[in-house]
Amino acid sequence: KSVLKSKLKIYLLITLAIIIILTIAAYATIKSYRLWVDDKIFRKNVTENTLPAIELNSDDSPISFSYSNFIGVYSKNKLVIYNKKAEEVNSLTLNITSPIFSNNGKYLAIAEKDGSNVYVINSSSLIWQANVDGKISKIDINKNGYVSVIVSTSAYKSIVIVYNADGNKLFTNYLSSSYG
Repeated sequence: KSVLKSKLKIYLLITLAIIIILTIAAYATIKSYRLWVDDKIFRKNVTENTLPAIELNSDDSPISFSYSNFIGVYSKNKLVIYNKKAEEVNSLTLNITSPIFSNNGKYLAIAEKDGSNVYVINSSSLIWQANVDGKISKIDINKNGYVSVIVSTSAYKSIVIVYNADGNKLFTNYLSSSYG
């Protein structure tokens, strides 16, 4: 059996070597095969006209950003999410005038600067949203989807609110000095 296994391994290696040699020879000698390999496998013919593109209207003042395998374009209270091939995956309506973003892995958190709305997106879907009391000054999200929101109010300089991945408030920490 061991002799048979070693012969089989030798035959497979010889067959693989022959396939590699024939492929290289075909690439070197057959022009149509070389053009096909250059175009489909090596992607040598990539030009500006052949790349996927996302059309943006500069009059709408779009804000673009990337996270995970997606590209987000925010404009006029609408977040349009594209995949890496520039195909529209989802469109979300968000009540935000001046957005601030934080992303980590597949999660994206969007909040309204000096506002009260918080939105969390997983991949391309809105998973939860919240409304906080006070003015949001900063937002952060970790790779597990936990969100911390820093809010300023008249009673305290800063309040830190932490949410879990499902949007449930875990705790609130009141800071008497400002957040730096």
